[in-house]
Amino acid sequence: PCPRVPVCGFQPSASTVGWRARGLPPTLRIAPAERFSIAMPTTVPDDDRPDADVRDRGFSLVELALVITIIGVLVAIAVPNFIGSRVAANDRAAQASLQLALSLAKAAYTADETYAKAQATDLSDPALTFTSTTSTGPTQVAVAVNTGDDARIWTATVRSGSGTCLWIRDNATGEGTEYHRTRTASCDVASAPSSGWTARFSG
Repeated sequence: PCPRVPVCGFQPSASTVGWRARGLPPTLRIAPAERFSIAMPTTVPDDDRPDADVRDRGFSLVELALVITIIGVLVAIAVPNFIGSRVAANDRAAQASLQLALSLAKAAYTADETYAKAQATDLSDPALTFTSTTSTGPTQVAVAVNTGDDARIWTATVRSGSGTCLWIRDNATGEGTEYHRTRTASCDVASAPSSGWTARFSG
């Protein structure tokens, strides 16, 4: 028996990592352990891989059809959302123009308690242009003031980039500020809607 020796007849060497034969002829001495390492191949030739033929053959018609279908579904979802976001952005820009024009008109009303001096020729702002007829863009505000009732009703319209006519009307002694939107060929302030006004811009 060889107690406390991993391999019978061998003992650890003090100067090497391997094992030294004890009591054996030099020709039978065992080389250090690291010399017995076996180099394993790290790669497998492509031809021996089971998926080599799958990789080389490309895509089938079914796979291509599936990819095209998925892309079509994504486009069908994304395009309407993009268009809706663009329309909403255009309408918000037109609404901002109307709100700015209304603030100018209210300043004129506060000074004289009438909108008589809030006509298109009286209002001025670097970001806007004013007209008394038809708006053709989101920064061109068409303005009208009623001739009766001491000029207490001020109306304006702006053509949004989406083609919608957005309206704002302020009745200083009645309903207050009201809003409207129409889809007409021309945003003529003289053709203001007679009904359908709301307390805020509708969708």
